[in-house]
Amino acid sequence: MSLDLEDVPAGYRDAVAATLRRAGIDEGHLAVELVDAARIHELNLAWRGIDRPTDVLSFPVDEPGPADEETPLDPKYNQVHLPGSNARGTNFIATKEFVYLIEGNRCNLIDIRTGEIARVFETGDDSTKELGYIGVYDNLLILGNNFAQFPGLENDSIRIKNPKYTDYNLSASRELMVMDRFSGKILWRMKANHGFLHNAVIAGDSILFCLDKLPQYLETKLRRRGEDPPDGSRLLYIRAATGEILYETTTDVFGTWLGYSEQHKLLLQATRPSRDMLNGEEGRRMIAFDTGTREKIWDREFRYANPRLPEVSRRS
Repeated sequence: MSLDLEDVPAGYRDAVAATLRRAGIDEGHLAVELVDAARIHELNLAWRGIDRPTDVLSFPVDEPGPADEETPLDPKYNQVHLPGSNARGTNFIATKEFVYLIEGNRCNLIDIRTGEIARVFETGDDSTKELGYIGVYDNLLILGNNFAQFPGLENDSIRIKNPKYTDYNLSASRELMVMDRFSGKILWRMKANHGFLHNAVIAGDSILFCLDKLPQYLETKLRRRGEDPPDGSRLLYIRAATGEILYETTTDVFGTWLGYSEQHKLLLQATRPSRDMLNGEEGRRMIAFDTGTREKIWDREFRYANPRLPEVSRRS
């Protein structure tokens, strides 16, 4: 039996096939459906009795089990939602030339046509233990060098009870590094004061936007104790090709998520609450900035789940 990808959209088959081969999977059938919020809401209601949309649904169809478990309602057929890539971010990016896959302390360039490793990029830094973030913008490869280390969680009660939802070290990188995505030449690198949050590293209009701060849960925990978060949290606008800081502010720096609209030149700052996200994503405040004037357009407190802004570009 070979790989059957007939039910994968044509534009994604090469990337999917290359990824499966890299994972050592050379037979089976995979079906992928790209859906909008209304369709996934419909599927959730039909198969799971959940009257709302979620990020993803996954249905393995070949796992054995008792007859009463052979239903998409069972966790064996519908994966239990865990933070996973919602917290860390993806570990690969597919382009028309390569699949860029971070593996340990290196980035593999997998030929999109053959699935073979065409090149391997390394940081040239002996201190690199693991690459935490990956993004591609135009001809730039954006990497997070080494995961952040946030202290003070060793004896945290929520951490002890539910470690999978409190692994904040995986949600940020100590350093950003930008390479030419074809040659591997390092163009610039920048150290974080606390950690560059992976869900808040985005690019548009030749600018890299990022948040360098503690995860929201740790800030909230400090405030509950009557303590202020440490200095150094910042929102940065960086020239993507050179690393030049175009704008830096330490005012109104909060949350864990950024979105950008190239059409409207607006930057949205928020949290990203959902049931498969790390603990502490409250979803109570959003701020929108005009990136041309760098002025705050609005700052509102209201309840939400997963920022929804259809015209926002998160190209990175």
